[in-house]
Amino acid sequence: MSFRLCSRPVVLREVAGAVVLTHAVVTMAGGCFSADQTLGFFCEKDADCAADQRCDDHVCGRCNDGVVDPGELCVGRSQDYVVEGQIVGMFVADLDGANGRDVAALTNDFCVVPNTMPPDFVPCFRSAVVVHTGMAREYVSVTMPGDLTFDTRVSVFVTDDFDGDGAVDGVLGFEGEPVLFVVFGFGVEATNPPPPVALVSVAPAAAIRTGDLDGDGNRDIVVGSAVPAEPVTIFWGDGTGGFSMVQPVGAGAGARLSEAADFDGDGRLEFAVAAPEESSVTVLRNLGDRTFDVAVKLTTDSAPRWVAAGDLDGDDRPEVVTSLVEDDKVIVFPNVGGTLVESERIVLAAPRGPSHVLLADANQDERTDILVAASGSDRIGLFLNRDGTFDDRVDLDVGAAPLFMLREDLDGDGGGDLVVANGSSTISLLFSEF
Repeated sequence: MSFRLCSRPVVLREVAGAVVLTHAVVTMAGGCFSADQTLGFFCEKDADCAADQRCDDHVCGRCNDGVVDPGELCVGRSQDYVVEGQIVGMFVADLDGANGRDVAALTNDFCVVPNTMPPDFVPCFRSAVVVHTGMAREYVSVTMPGDLTFDTRVSVFVTDDFDGDGAVDGVLGFEGEPVLFVVFGFGVEATNPPPPVALVSVAPAAAIRTGDLDGDGNRDIVVGSAVPAEPVTIFWGDGTGGFSMVQPVGAGAGARLSEAADFDGDGRLEFAVAAPEESSVTVLRNLGDRTFDVAVKLTTDSAPRWVAAGDLDGDDRPEVVTSLVEDDKVIVFPNVGGTLVESERIVLAAPRGPSHVLLADANQDERTDILVAASGSDRIGLFLNRDGTFDDRVDLDVGAAPLFMLREDLDGDGGGDLVVANGSSTISLLFSEF
């Protein structure tokens, strides 16, 4: 027996320049999720689902039966852990050698200068670690002493493996300073890591991304400028932890960067640049000789807070997704044959204060969904992918003012778990419960 259920939350959809508001129960040909026995359907109550299913997080499924059923959304209650300082970045790794998946958050804080009376405080950078205890899904928060002190605060932190040793390396950017700090060897995988490397950029970093942009097998660093007039810059990695001269890339007033992605299908990676000052997103084209030009410039109505790239419709061409924090919207720009098309954009109503955008398969149906951290609330907005449409939104409760997210299998059960860094100096863990 098959059913077709099309219950919708409030959605703003723009078609050919006109914004259409739809809500309540709407039936749209081809725009709903179809499956046998209602599995994966959007629902309001258990009675909307088949007899062997429940309505969990507004999606019909058989959660907690030990089986991963494609389409079901099985997310547990948020487990929140307090850390010291303001979180600026985090990663997941085995940090204590116990073969568990630990969460490390890097935080801005103020540390006491030794031997000062009254105590004098200076900016410092802490490691706040949420360590797996060895028991199933049990963690404890441990705040380390101030690791490093700086004259300014850290603005952004990302991780990668820049020297090929399998350990986690990190890149730090600083508020008001055109300097990056590359630190090698976080966690137990590191053996005699090289000393940190300082890189001088053209402007302070508002965003950092990494990827192999020139196809040489080495990880490069891309920096979005916090100064509107300055270009995006690239540091070319040599695979041993060294980086060559800065390569400026003109892309407007860029501050946020998408993941590296092949937008036009030529086998070369490029990225999208969100320009808050210009209310636009610029998609760059990789010319293959360590140079880039502008492929298309997309307007966003108001200042974009974040930009992400991923294949949302299964055609192996990544779409561009951006959040508009002032308008409480998320915009999807479809990729049609290798070109991002503004006239066919989809506008979705998001929870209050949408910021970080994460693209991941949240319900195991092999479709990439859209998750957005609503920094003005205590919600993660999850837009479920229904064959390239996103009319079903589920809000997940987390700590106050979520900033950014990771999706990792923390407990090894084969399901993706959600790790959320919150502006309330907490980390939320949401485990899948299949």
